Amino acid sequence: MILFPLGVGFSFAFSAFPGFGAISIFAPLFSLYKADSDLSRVVPTIFGAPTHFLFLTFFLYATLGAWFVLMLVRNLKKDREEVRLLSRWQAVGFVAFLNLLYYAFLDPQTLAQTVYLKGSISPREVSDAAIGLNGVILVLIGLATLAPQERLKVWWRRRRAGQEQYFSPNGLPWPWLAIAAAIAYAMLVAEAAGMRSATPLNSWQLGNAAIRLFAFLVFITRDILFLQWCNLTRMKRPIFKGFLYLCLYYAATGIIGGVVGTVSDAAAEFIFGLTMPFAAFSWKSLAPADVPGLYVGLVLQVVIVVFLLQLISRRLSRPVTAPAASAG
Repeated sequence: MILFPLGVGFSFAFSAFPGFGAISIFAPLFSLYKADSDLSRVVPTIFGAPTHFLFLTFFLYATLGAWFVLMLVRNLKKDREEVRLLSRWQAVGFVAFLNLLYYAFLDPQTLAQTVYLKGSISPREVSDAAIGLNGVILVLIGLATLAPQERLKVWWRRRRAGQEQYFSPNGLPWPWLAIAAAIAYAMLVAEAAGMRSATPLNSWQLGNAAIRLFAFLVFITRDILFLQWCNLTRMKRPIFKGFLYLCLYYAATGIIGGVVGTVSDAAAEFIFGLTMPFAAFSWKSLAPADVPGLYVGLVLQVVIVVFLLQLISRRLSRPVTAPAASAG
């Protein structure tokens, strides 16, 4: 039951572009019933090699199902507070796997320098879609790698005693988010380099892609560290309440930016760049003079990330107090 909505989501996401139409959820049905539709003539490909829908279906169910089995086996006998869907290294491997799927289903024949040709897709669109997909993946990985309160406190005490490193499977989640983002970008560069005989390397705009991915990484790191800090407080259901606070923040900034936009588009763009990562997807040049709010926002969010790390450190540094024993 979990695999079905995930499979539908992946199918819709990849079929949004002509280059990923090979795994549309409607293509196999149209092909089976010989419906008069462009999707009925779709031939699925893996790394450009034609394959069959039956093989593709079993492959996706087997590989995605293996990850869900791993998550279940890891957490079946654990208390709710100790549940972690994946270990840190497994989460990094999951990021690499999803990116591999993304590029495996890209049909190289649909790549073109212009998007005005029917059924074509530009390298810039492939790059933007990859960054957007990895933004969602980073959120999920950040949530999956949030450290339970007790385990994080044990890691902090061991680290201060010199028995464990800052970069640890039991430590804070942000270093692992950085590793996941680095892997995602490295795979994008590898894809662009592998297809440079068909499309020039500069058409992928890898520099702009790095800025976009970094913007997502900084904002997502801020949000995940905020949730980690909430998990160290005494509030009930801290992760859920922290998530609601984040929803309130994004809703408020969206409303403020929308209201300001009725007066000045430039001011609205600055506010959105200051408070959200989506300004990085502007079709303008990403030069600081063209999108100043984006760069000011990145500096501000880095400062907030450092501040959150200080708050978490103070929480973890508090001495453990035991209730005083009553006199007999």
